[in-house]
Amino acid sequence: MKLSTLLLSALAPAGDAKRDQSLLTKNLLMRQNGYTTGGNLKPKRLEEEITNIREQSRMYPFCSAGTPKVDNCYKKCKGASNCQAELVYYSPDQQDVFDCRKSTPKHIPKADACVKLANKNALVNGQIEFNGEVEGFHVHKTVEINAPSDMFIQLTVEDFDIGAKELDFKTPGMGHKEKCGYGGIFVFSGHGAINQMVRITEFCGSKAAPVIDYVNEKYGGEKNFTDGRTAQIQSSRVIIAIMTNEHFSPETVGAATATIKWDIVSPPESELIRGIEYLTDAIGANWKRIACEEASDLVNYEEGMCLQKHSDDNKLRRKYRKFSRYYQKTMQILDKAPKMAHLKCYANGQGPAVLLPKDSQLITDFYAAESTSELITLVQNLLAYLMRDCKLQVFWNDKMEHVRKIFNQVNKMST
Repeated sequence: MKLSTLLLSALAPAGDAKRDQSLLTKNLLMRQNGYTTGGNLKPKRLEEEITNIREQSRMYPFCSAGTPKVDNCYKKCKGASNCQAELVYYSPDQQDVFDCRKSTPKHIPKADACVKLANKNALVNGQIEFNGEVEGFHVHKTVEINAPSDMFIQLTVEDFDIGAKELDFKTPGMGHKEKCGYGGIFVFSGHGAINQMVRITEFCGSKAAPVIDYVNEKYGGEKNFTDGRTAQIQSSRVIIAIMTNEHFSPETVGAATATIKWDIVSPPESELIRGIEYLTDAIGANWKRIACEEASDLVNYEEGMCLQKHSDDNKLRRKYRKFSRYYQKTMQILDKAPKMAHLKCYANGQGPAVLLPKDSQLITDFYAAESTSELITLVQNLLAYLMRDCKLQVFWNDKMEHVRKIFNQVNKMST
């Protein structure tokens, strides 16, 4: 523990109502590396999780990715005599598909489990067939679909029949009922690890008599998957997990099937720009162009890249190094901040797969921004939207203020 903290605790007047002495407890400070509590940080868990169970401890979904490179369900099931797993992974990225196939066991058809989507023909479709009618086994199937960043994924649940069973899970201070205790269908969207993604829904039963265990009311897209209508997911990445579990009884073996059709579609720009992932990519593209144009004495902007102008002037070289460092730092913030906001702050449900309102001022400001200063303000406003009531926002906001200071210095030197 920090000596200064101990001294402050010892010197604090007994009647000092302004200081919360509980924040200075030894165990709390050791656990938080000397920092006191505050803000809206929460443990890593699935959005809207009402129990104290971390995502890593949950059994739903059994596998957190469609590729064994990330989470090897085949290996998980190998040591369990009553478990059967299947992973399917779609991606236009050749390296990701290669890594998936490299990690897939030899007895699994690699071309079927790890599918390369053609970059020039990304508007494709497919069908998920789940058969849990394997006596004596509980079956898990995880399908991960990665589309290009400017495309969305549509799902149509054509049929399903997975027996429902209500179970009680007791946690300290509360009880939690699991309506789909025999298994179910889960839909996640967004990017990053599964506890960074948005859990949209969880359901079981049958198409004739659906049982909905969970619906994310803060998700702005279509949430009803059980009546056969086509639901468009406002994200280029979706994970569908279908499973039965060890509670699955012999009497319900015949009720464990599902057929889900999926399509990759190209939505209009007005819909794409409302997505946090697409908006941050678009801001990044504008940042590359505008920042390079403002530093034209240092760099040339060619084919979306800032290329350094060669110079023997040491002053210009030092100036370029400073420009390059903070130019790249802004790109890193745009990449990391939305994911960190959802993972650490949850920001009242505003995650990467949640759409901005159609009349969002952020979208208006994006189209109006014509300078690095305006783009920095836009990024700060986006961070405030994603991280409201979270002390992490202060950290990222200070980073962007430092970027503004450096770019002001660089631009003054250029004039």
